[in-house]
Amino acid sequence: MIQEAVKPASLKEAAALQKQGMMFLSGGTLINWAPAQIKAEKVILLEGLLSTGIEQKGDTLEIGAGATLQSIADSPAVPEVLRTGAGFIPSRIIRSMATIGGNIAANRTDSYIIPVLFALQAKVETAGGEIMDVYSYCTEERSDLIVKVLLPRVDGSAAVDRALRSSAAYPSAVTAVRVADGDCVVALGCAAPHAIRLKDVEQGIVSKSLVSEEDIFKAVYAAINPPAGLKETAEYKRYIESTLIAHSAVQCRKGGK
Repeated sequence: MIQEAVKPASLKEAAALQKQGMMFLSGGTLINWAPAQIKAEKVILLEGLLSTGIEQKGDTLEIGAGATLQSIADSPAVPEVLRTGAGFIPSRIIRSMATIGGNIAANRTDSYIIPVLFALQAKVETAGGEIMDVYSYCTEERSDLIVKVLLPRVDGSAAVDRALRSSAAYPSAVTAVRVADGDCVVALGCAAPHAIRLKDVEQGIVSKSLVSEEDIFKAVYAAINPPAGLKETAEYKRYIESTLIAHSAVQCRKGGK
């Protein structure tokens, strides 16, 4: 239960408060979500400190960490695959509260946008001025305050997909794939504690040792071992994740979205 909230005057002050054991609060959709069981007694309010802008600068699209997922879903400047992933969250109220920076920092395995950001080779800029891949940020379980998300121009076709039991249920699988000449990213959530990439499968698609949907399915199936979900078996999740990736990879190779 939150007992104290501090409004810092600058990002530097916010970063200093984090070192004292306080937690960042932006949209609040995770901290205030009961199942997360987060013990946040003291929080740092980020409202007004983080940019909410979405702006094209040369070959890079800069998204302020305070941009909501609804604004991302609505922006024609954002790649279609990311707009789709943001729109997968069924509640417009949640989409209008949750921020892209907070979604990355929460690093939930069932995030609809983290696998997409992996596929798009997105980067984050932290309050300390460091720039790193979203993949590295999540894999290393970093907690640095994110101030920007940077989307470089990438080649190829990309797709995001998910499987869920109902529109209000948590997903059983979230997958994102991008395929280009000489380049491929295969990312998925719900298969490990955080979203992952299947780099052996990516290499197989690039080298064309994995071409057919069946071959890609078998390679993914052999590479993952997801835990059982609340209402689905591990075998079901393994099957559905492999199916979604195989289908998306073949469609992306054909130039579909």
